[in-house]
Order: sequence, then C-alpha cells, then structure tokens
Amino acid sequence: MLLDNQVGYRIAMLRFILIGVVVFLHIADPPAISTLDFSNKFDVLRSFTQGQLGRICVPALTMISGYLLFSSGLDLTPIKLYKKKARVLLVPFFVFNVCYVALIALVEYTTGYAAFSPIMGADPMRLINMLFAIDGAPMNNALHFIRELFVLMLLAPFIGLILRRAPLVGLVLISTFFLFDIDGQLILRNTMAVMFYIGGMAAVGQWNVKKYDRYALHCAVALILLCAGLLYFRVEDRTLIYIAAPLLVWPLASLLQDTALGKWAARHSHYSFFIFLSHMPLIEIVRRIYVHVDHIVPEAVFVYGVPFLLIGILIQVYKYLDYLMPSAFAFIVGARSKPVRPLQVTMAH
Repeated sequence: MLLDNQVGYRIAMLRFILIGVVVFLHIADPPAISTLDFSNKFDVLRSFTQGQLGRICVPALTMISGYLLFSSGLDLTPIKLYKKKARVLLVPFFVFNVCYVALIALVEYTTGYAAFSPIMGADPMRLINMLFAIDGAPMNNALHFIRELFVLMLLAPFIGLILRRAPLVGLVLISTFFLFDIDGQLILRNTMAVMFYIGGMAAVGQWNVKKYDRYALHCAVALILLCAGLLYFRVEDRTLIYIAAPLLVWPLASLLQDTALGKWAARHSHYSFFIFLSHMPLIEIVRRIYVHVDHIVPEAVFVYGVPFLLIGILIQVYKYLDYLMPSAFAFIVGARSKPVRPLQVTMAH
C-alpha cells in the first residue's frame, strides 16, 4: 500500500518531534509523582511536561512503526523482513550500545570510576543485559525501544495473520496477553505491543487516518486534561497515557503540518534516528558537567534549554560523519549506503 503524501509528511514530521521529546524526557528525571509538592510550581511543571506529556513519544513512535510495517506488507515475506530489520535495527543497536558499554568499562578499568553500577565483576546475566538486553534494559537505556521493536518485528508475520483474519479478536488477545504480562520478559514495556498492533490495524484495514483531523483541538484539550488528571490524582501507572496519547497525538499533529516548526521538523526527519541512538551518552556527559555549574546555570535552563543544544550538536555530528565516511556511517545507523561523492563536492553539501 502506497502512503498518502500528507500521511508520509506527517510521519516524517512527527518522527523528529517525538525523538526531540525523547531527548527532553531523558535530560533529567522529573520529581516522583507520589511525593510531588504541588506548591513548587517548577516541579509541577516538570512533572506535567516530562512525567506526563513526555510519555507520548514511545507509544506514538511504536504505533507509527506498526503502521509503516504493515502498510509495506513486509510481514508477508518473513525472511526479507528479518534481513531488513537486522540491518536497520540490530546493527545500530549493537554499535551504539556495545561501544557505549566498552567505553564505560574502559573508563572504569583505567580510572576506577564507575559511572553507573560497576561493570567489572558484574554477574554474567547482568553483563549480558547491559550488552544485549535479553530480558532487561541495555546500558544505553534509550535503546530498549529498539530491543522491543525488534521483538515485535519477529512477531510481525504472526500478528499480520491475525490482523487479516480477525483484527478485533486479535486486539483483545494481544491486549490480554501483553497488558496482563503473560508474555513475561518477551516485551519489557507491554503497551508497545498493543500500540504496534493498533498501527497495524490502521494499515491493514486501510483506515482513513486523517478522518479525525477536524477534532485536533479537541484532542489537544483531551491530552492536556488526561495528563493533568493523572498528575493531580498522583496516578503512577502510566498505562492509560501510553495507550490513549498516541491516538490523540496523531490528529493533533495536523495542527503543525503547515507551520514553520512542522516544515522544519519534516525536513530534518532523517537526522532523528541518529539523534535517538546517540543522545544518551551525550546526556550523561552533560549531567556530570552540570553538577559543577548548577549554581550558575538555572535548572530551568538545563531541563528546557539543553535538549535543544544537544539536538543541534547531534545534527552537526551527523553531517560531518555523513560527509567524512558516508558508506560506513550509513551502515552503523542502519541506512542504505549512498553513492560515493565526487572529489569536488564541498562541505556545504
């Protein structure tokens, strides 16, 4: 199924914006909702924007991934699917996670400084999870999303079979199996399986995904009220926002499509996966710098300003690496190799 141009444009725009939200989400942990002091306005703002609104990114990206996969029909050719996803998901995962573990281990070995919990002397299963995320989060914590997504890709041929024969029954089965954690450690964030399936339902059922754009403002209000309600009542279980938010974010995004921000985000969408892969190590460095200057730099500037700085830096890093070693860089970020540039090409390119 060919994607509608406007749908493809919206996906490109959302991909960059949502991964920008991921960087914001990871810059610093928001205050715990159970102990939140509502008289502290800054902590309330952080809990609302990071602890609630910020949680839209992973489920929305998962739903989009399901929609794209089943729109392409790749689930009907499992071998082709697995080969492609090994290249575009597993290779970047191993490069950006294993190298990160190796670097942290080297620092610990040479200086004795353990940036996190010690790697040297860690029990084998913990070390395996740090490297490969078999049944736990990897060292580069953000990459758990890729781990989950790859598992869902492995299940895609089976999911596609259900989608094409009994989609509603399948939704009930998938929701029951994963939301009640019957799968154990197969998927660590169980709501991802549900959102992946719903994205698949939209693709296979050829839903008119722009049908509810006219309710975009209503969706914006609903999302704000949902987040505010969960915060006010101190609801720590985020299952509701994980499932409801993507369905609200999609029509809401139509408000941005013709704006300068939306157009800029769509043009920069190709940087988004590299930003996602590489932002956590950079955040860890910035956090360690900030503790020495927190008396100079206000916390609000750090939390709400530094993510923009990091995204800008990573865009420039992408450009330089793509220029200096286009084929190797394409390989490690799971992209198609580009033709070798002629010698006269300039950095402006």
